[in-house]
Amino acid sequence: MFSNNSAQYGADIASYATKVVLQNSSSGEVVLDNVGSGIEGQDFVFQLVDHDNNVMVLDDTSQISITPPSRKQIIIGSGTKKVTAGVATFDKLIFVSQTGDQNVEFKISSKAIDSEKLMLQYGISTLQNSIDVSFRQCKPGEIEQNGQ
Repeated sequence: MFSNNSAQYGADIASYATKVVLQNSSSGEVVLDNVGSGIEGQDFVFQLVDHDNNVMVLDDTSQISITPPSRKQIIIGSGTKKVTAGVATFDKLIFVSQTGDQNVEFKISSKAIDSEKLMLQYGISTLQNSIDVSFRQCKPGEIEQNGQ
């Protein structure tokens, strides 16, 4: 029996991370259209959240990673960031792929998300989080090299 229990996260609450979401959003998916391959930096702020979409404010040790789907795509800039109070900021990430590629899914993940707990609670091993990028063709004055 607990009485007068409290903590920074909330009274009588214990939780764990279940997904990564874009700050001020409940969705784990981000869609970017008309992106110039290798030239346009994008800023993102992601949060580790629990099943109630509460930010894991006590987490200052986990990391959030963004990874390309194959060797044909890359990310320029740090694709892995440490969270502070459950939040990770990615500055000026540059996505690279074949010009004109559509719906390229860059995976967003964190080792703080325990797939065994998700399987027990929800019957799934992961809540899919991604940045879905559609690349444009080159504009006048831009140069395509090696398909990028």
